[in-house]
Amino acid sequence: MYYIEEFKQKLINNLLISYDDQKSGFLVGLLLGEKSYLTNEINESFNNSSLSHVLAISGMHVTYVVLGISFIIDKVIISKKKKNIIKVSFLAFFSLFTGGTPSCIRACIMTGMVLLSESLYRKNDFLTSLLVALNIILIINPYNIENIRNVAFIFRDNRISQNTIW
Repeated sequence: MYYIEEFKQKLINNLLISYDDQKSGFLVGLLLGEKSYLTNEINESFNNSSLSHVLAISGMHVTYVVLGISFIIDKVIISKKKKNIIKVSFLAFFSLFTGGTPSCIRACIMTGMVLLSESLYRKNDFLTSLLVALNIILIINPYNIENIRNVAFIFRDNRISQNTIW
């Protein structure tokens, strides 16, 4: 963890040196989910436009990471199983690198399950992947139950009013 954190700080420092305050804060927020480097103006703009979820590391970021890794290793490795094992390993590193937020862990686990199911020639099931991810998140930290309630909309009964808050 020490080396991962050191690498993360070097990346942040390089971004802060290479770009002005607004651009570097935005890049750190977009790449690493660190909102502390955002200027108040940019943070307010994201909140006012309802785009603050873009700065939270989740499925979108994980998809871009997998696409980037795929682009690199598809030219080198032929075996699909080996490619997927490397991708899953990199997802574990990415999850630790970004601080292991519940949304990132969920996205990494669900993407990893899709990749592993391809390698094992099995059909992937969305709800099974989601429940496995949620269980792992709760095993890691039971207090994350507060964060998990945000995905309860998936299991909402259609007969319940839209105004009901879970």
